[in-house]
Amino acid sequence: MEIWQYVIVGLLLFISSISKAIQDTLAFHFDTSVFSKANSNWWNPSTSWKNKHDWFPNSKVLTWLISNPLVAITDAWHFFGFTRDFSIFACIPIASGNYWIFLGYPIYRFVFHVFFTWIFIKK
Repeated sequence: MEIWQYVIVGLLLFISSISKAIQDTLAFHFDTSVFSKANSNWWNPSTSWKNKHDWFPNSKVLTWLISNPLVAITDAWHFFGFTRDFSIFACIPIASGNYWIFLGYPIYRFVFHVFFTWIFIKK
């Protein structure tokens, strides 16, 4: 690995760590965090989860898009989860020099979504 690869992987891991910290702050310490001062439905986890269902209430297709592949734009918690996952995933092709691996990210997200949904909705 060359020095620039170490730097980029380090930055990606830093971004991933910050993203996870923001997610945990939103989930467990929102009321005492700096994010509570934003006074925004995008940051507040007690209300922002509704965004994926409320943006397009009359369209099943748009609701599906927002609540599945585009969920990262619905609220801060999902956005920083996407940022965390992508940052970690991006380390693999950068560290290995096999940049074609980036093409596998949509496949990874699809497989993750299928299994997550199956487990999450299973009664």
